[in-house]
Amino acid sequence: MSSSDFRQIAIRTEAGKAERLFRAAVSAFCSLTRPSRREIAQLEDLTLPLFDEVSVESRRYVAAALSECDYA
Repeated sequence: MSSSDFRQIAIRTEAGKAERLFRAAVSAFCSLTRPSRREIAQLEDLTLPLFDEVSVESRRYVAAALSECDYA
């Protein structure tokens, strides 16, 4: 996913925006073969503010995705 994809998700006003952004950020992070410290910090900056807004199902999805990621 590119930064413009994340911007498009962020500017949508429909319900579930936080869920989509949360999942998309983690999915994109997990696709990196060797994330840099900057990319790890970006993941944290994107996901931590959304954590309280997303469902338990999304948190489980992210936990499962990160558990499969070598650098998480």
